[in-house]
Amino acid sequence: MKIIQSFWGGKYKSIENSYGWWDHRFHWLGWMLSCNQLLRFYDRVELYTDEFGYDILIRKLKLPYTNVHIVLDELNVLPNDLWAMAKIKTYSLQKEPFLHVDGDVFIFEPFPEKLLESHLIAQNQELTTKYYRDMWAKIHPHLEYLPQQMEDFHYERSNMAYNMGIIGGNDIEFIQNYCQLSLDFVYKNEAIWNDINLFNFNVFFEQVLFYEYAKSENRKVNVLIQEEIGDNEYTGFGNFEEVPYKRTYLHLIGYFKRDSFTCHKMLQYCWYNHPEWMKTLFDCTIPNWRNDFDFDFSQQENEKLIKYYSKNFNNEEMSNKRLIARDLFTYENFKLYTKSEKLNDDYQIALLPEIILVETSDENYSLTVRNLFNNSYIRKLDQFDQIILYELNSPKTKNELFNSLLLHFESELSFEEKEKFEIMLDERIENFLSLKVIIIKIN
Repeated sequence: MKIIQSFWGGKYKSIENSYGWWDHRFHWLGWMLSCNQLLRFYDRVELYTDEFGYDILIRKLKLPYTNVHIVLDELNVLPNDLWAMAKIKTYSLQKEPFLHVDGDVFIFEPFPEKLLESHLIAQNQELTTKYYRDMWAKIHPHLEYLPQQMEDFHYERSNMAYNMGIIGGNDIEFIQNYCQLSLDFVYKNEAIWNDINLFNFNVFFEQVLFYEYAKSENRKVNVLIQEEIGDNEYTGFGNFEEVPYKRTYLHLIGYFKRDSFTCHKMLQYCWYNHPEWMKTLFDCTIPNWRNDFDFDFSQQENEKLIKYYSKNFNNEEMSNKRLIARDLFTYENFKLYTKSEKLNDDYQIALLPEIILVETSDENYSLTVRNLFNNSYIRKLDQFDQIILYELNSPKTKNELFNSLLLHFESELSFEEKEKFEIMLDERIENFLSLKVIIIKIN
């Protein structure tokens, strides 16, 4: 089965267009990671795009697709918000079994062979909650045409959809018919495009319609993720720190690609594992980057930066070199933490100087973590977080920290309560490591 991806630049083609991401540089880095991860496991990975996409993804970013089809410029008459039309068009062009993988999907192991043998494939079933229903309530009164297959959803006799981070299968006839239904749904409502939220409309002519049509034709759709997930309840799909030990599939759906923290975790992963990509990305997206970055983008340079940070992490001087070194060092440090937890070793915990604690108007604190590109992310701290960081003003072993925190309780905890408390502390330590707030050192 061939793997395909699609990119359409829309009417407003610019390399600085973020296309829904926190920053345009992360958008293009996402494409680099998605494409190259697919090519680690598959010999045939093809791109369907427009002239603009060919220029950026192929000429400038040099992504090594096995074949490129420049076929999406005919969509340039459409409003930008109808982004899913590029996917529908791409599905409709397929004459053989395929799997379409979104450009914000990253795999770290092959898809199961049994899944690829399926008639129809999707990522997972979605439960359509009030989140989708509120969108639909603002769209359907304006519609001039509603496919018969959508009536169960419209009248709330059905409340399901499929997430199509991946979509495809061996039943090409069904997929072709689905595409025609979807195109009819969009174009027969062209007169009311200006009256509805077209960005939200994508959900219904792509994901909901696919579910309803499969149901109406009694077709089974096999999914990669067996869990049924609420339409606005995705968690963990951007956890790069859990790759590949806990997660082998990530999808930066919606919120995740707009989250600075998640984007910087992707940057951290890519810089550590593929530093050569960074030069290509910088050449493409940061004019005169050599004025601010003086690096040899290589694994050898990475190793030098990690050693530099390990010797100088108490130094509070900020620079691009220091921030990159911190990202590389903390990536390795998280792996060290994972190993020490498995071995049940004690370790010392220290705060990093790149964080800023700010008292808020309600006498609590927020945490700011400095990052590259002048992008910082901010996290509100609850009382437990604040106590942990207060105790870590001087480095402590995990056991010392645990015992210090117990002193903040007015009465002594039972054995069972202490066990639950330690689990909660472990979760906070892992979160602070991921946020690049602390580091650990094995004693």
